[in-house]
Amino acid sequence: MPLYIDFHAKMPSVPQEALNEMRKEIGKVGPQGVTSVEAVFTKDGQAYCLSEAPNPDAVCRAHETKGLKLEKGDVHEITARLT
Repeated sequence: MPLYIDFHAKMPSVPQEALNEMRKEIGKVGPQGVTSVEAVFTKDGQAYCLSEAPNPDAVCRAHETKGLKLEKGDVHEITARLT
């Protein structure tokens, strides 16, 4: 399954309880067949999400089910991962 990274320029303030719930979803197949691999948040209110998904549209639709708007241009396919 292809791997994608997406970028949120400005995330709303995310309470610790919501972060704990997001953490529980890592590694599980969710809406649109998207599996969350990792998410990171910056102190400036930005966020990056790493997901396995069938295509970029699925990543956008999965985020929309959680109330997070993503444009297709915010989602990029990963071609190499050095971990």
